[in-house]
Amino acid sequence: MSGRDLPGEEVRGTPRVVSGDHLELVVQEARRGWQRYPAVVLTADDERFWVELAVRTPPSPGLRPGLPVLCRLRSQTAILAWTSLVLEAGRGRLTLSLPANHRRLQRRLHARVDTAVPVTFVALQDPDSHEARGVTADLGGGGLSLLTFHPLEPGCRLQLAIGLKPRTVEAEGRVVRVIHPPAPAEPGCYGIEFTRLAQSAQDAIYRHVFAEQALQRRMGLMPRGGRRR
Repeated sequence: MSGRDLPGEEVRGTPRVVSGDHLELVVQEARRGWQRYPAVVLTADDERFWVELAVRTPPSPGLRPGLPVLCRLRSQTAILAWTSLVLEAGRGRLTLSLPANHRRLQRRLHARVDTAVPVTFVALQDPDSHEARGVTADLGGGGLSLLTFHPLEPGCRLQLAIGLKPRTVEAEGRVVRVIHPPAPAEPGCYGIEFTRLAQSAQDAIYRHVFAEQALQRRMGLMPRGGRRR
């Protein structure tokens, strides 16, 4: 895939996964909501791959066979993302399926990091819109990628509440990219560009981004020097 390819565009073919690759697994659990698990690839074949979770605590009961998992693999040149199914789970290790296709995510101008932060949002142009929920796939000073089961259309304007710690920040944004879910049981991914964001809110986002980047470097999940997208 060349650098001229559009951001978030589907890449035909199984993602290349090799022993030692660092991944982030994002899953929606019934009781705890969206959770992310750093993992390291142990080995792979043409149809599946095996990972060991980086956390030292036992895996959540939510990581069960049949569960769809969003996988993100960071290389020096791109971020690859795909959905796998958990085939086997136990003792801090998972066996995951390899899909027929995957996606390559775009680079942006603002510092951004892969991070799972809860988001609530309302469509501004729809007076009958109800509050919906999702989680970030990544977050930066210029926008975010939103995973949600609530369908959104390009150009839709949103009022966002981003659940950073220790405080939630408010923003307005516009849907600029839509990646429809491959199956009804999986969330869609929506690129959101901030259209209104207070300086204090952007500062809080940058603090979160830089803290996450430092943590991921220590865990071996991010190349030195970080990235700007």
